[in-house]
Amino acid sequence: MYNLIDKSTGDVITTMSEQIDCWQVRDGIAEWQEVIKTDAEILTATKSTKLAEIKTLLAETDYKCLKFVDGELTADEYATTKTERATLRAAYNIIETATTIDEVNAVNY
Repeated sequence: MYNLIDKSTGDVITTMSEQIDCWQVRDGIAEWQEVIKTDAEILTATKSTKLAEIKTLLAETDYKCLKFVDGELTADEYATTKTERATLRAAYNIIETATTIDEVNAVNY
């Protein structure tokens, strides 16, 4: 982990090493350098972020699936979770096959 000082504001920024590609450190002072990414890089990064978020949301409800399978939840108790998971899986599939950033950003979950 790195603590960087933003020269323009004096703010201290704590970051992980792989996240400092936009910062150039000179004489112990961090300066922001704008990194211009291609549309393909932006699309890939956005898709990766959203897909990881959906995987996390699905993982957070796995225990309810197991409880339902084990008979500890009724169909009525599980219905909301089942609908939420179906929505998340549909969103995941759409994002995974999206070819433009607009398609990715249009997905709500």
